[in-house]
Amino acid sequence: MPKMRHQIASLLLRARRSGLRPPESMRWVAHKLMQSLLSAQSPVDPWTTTLVGGQPLGPMPAALAVPASPIAPQTGAGCARRVKCLIVTGILDAGGSDEVVAFLARHLPHFGIDTMVGHTGAIVAGSTTGGRVPRLLASEGIEVAEVREEDAELLLEKWRPDVISAHVPPPCWLRAARRRGVPFIETLHGMHGLYGAGRTAEESRSEHVWGFVAVSNLVRRQYLEMNPRLAGDRISTVPNSVDLDRMRLPSRASARRWLNLSNNDFLFVSHSRLALQKNSYALVDAFGEFAAINPRVHLLLAGRCDDVAYARQVLDLRDSLPCGDRIHLRDHVGWPGAILAAADAFVLASFFEGWSLASMEALCAGLPVIMSDVGGAREQIGEARRGILIDNPLGNPMAVDWDRIRSVLYTPQANRRQLLDAFEDIYEDRADWSDRRESLRRESLERFHPDSSLAGHARLLRCAAEESHGLRSNKGLVDLGQGR
Repeated sequence: MPKMRHQIASLLLRARRSGLRPPESMRWVAHKLMQSLLSAQSPVDPWTTTLVGGQPLGPMPAALAVPASPIAPQTGAGCARRVKCLIVTGILDAGGSDEVVAFLARHLPHFGIDTMVGHTGAIVAGSTTGGRVPRLLASEGIEVAEVREEDAELLLEKWRPDVISAHVPPPCWLRAARRRGVPFIETLHGMHGLYGAGRTAEESRSEHVWGFVAVSNLVRRQYLEMNPRLAGDRISTVPNSVDLDRMRLPSRASARRWLNLSNNDFLFVSHSRLALQKNSYALVDAFGEFAAINPRVHLLLAGRCDDVAYARQVLDLRDSLPCGDRIHLRDHVGWPGAILAAADAFVLASFFEGWSLASMEALCAGLPVIMSDVGGAREQIGEARRGILIDNPLGNPMAVDWDRIRSVLYTPQANRRQLLDAFEDIYEDRADWSDRRESLRRESLERFHPDSSLAGHARLLRCAAEESHGLRSNKGLVDLGQGR
């Protein structure tokens, strides 16, 4: 039976890769069948052996003993009235937006804003992380509540927040906020949740949101194009910052010994989920061509598996390549410091991002970054020499949606030649990048210091809370979205 399941799954995978798709009415059933057939097969290699040589992997090297720099309270925050902020999301597991939720929950109290986290689940299908972020926050003494969607309003009634900070939230949180009269600020981590959404429906929904935070200028432009009726002053750009606790690095020598890399091995890292968004298949395909003529290069993709069927496509491609033993697919790693310290460069070939934490952390580890033109890429790489910006896989980043993504998943994409050239350029200049590693790290830690992001969020949250109290004293519970 397992052999038959594998054969059926292989046939379905080849059909999908060749461009054959079932009728619209059957796609959900076909997807569920594929997931069921593949559910028992791990699409990634476990973190049990070294990258080179397959030796048993020892304990992850310890971080440097130097503690992370403390985040000082905002000037005057101790004198201002403290604000209670409920940070809400849907599934809280181990992705980029999940790390932002954790970052705000940990550090907003230093800016006079007390926090609690509410979420509607902690497990992603196919994930082995099992709600890592909620467990960490709870262990740090931060109040975290897993709430059924129908009970969201009960949490608001019990905790009585002054304001809500929402991150990829299910609709239940906005409904509950409206009924309780709590101002709702939504952070847009990207537009993917709105691909295919009706403009009229989003225009109507946004009337009940006090304000929006876009994590990059591109995301702000994309949202305003979709929702042109929204007043420009209701959406602010607040880029993400680095969490200094995640940027404590072991020595490069110990990290490379841990992975059994020699001095001559050159490691490209992509710390990203195995998902359509991240374009893992095209990345592995292009790297295979590059690695065929460069026998000392390796690629490590480390991240949660979001789509087992897509991950199997990537795995099958990797296994078909002559250099497949130098392309490593591993699960999520909670502390990226070890793999960033061991790496020589970072690559992200995504179709879309809001503001990638992974690439920002790579820059803060001193690595040159190859990025496709997605949200935050231009701000992160900038005019200075910090890496290489290539075109979006679809050409125009403003035209990305799920249908266009699926149409090019397994075909050579518009930026393939640029991606190959970027691999080559970074590798040829490896000595120069090595010499600049520490200066790039220092400059990036300053550019992405947490104060800037925290101050931006804190300012908006405090403004919404203070306006809300003024409105309540005059009018009672009101529709704050309409009241602005």
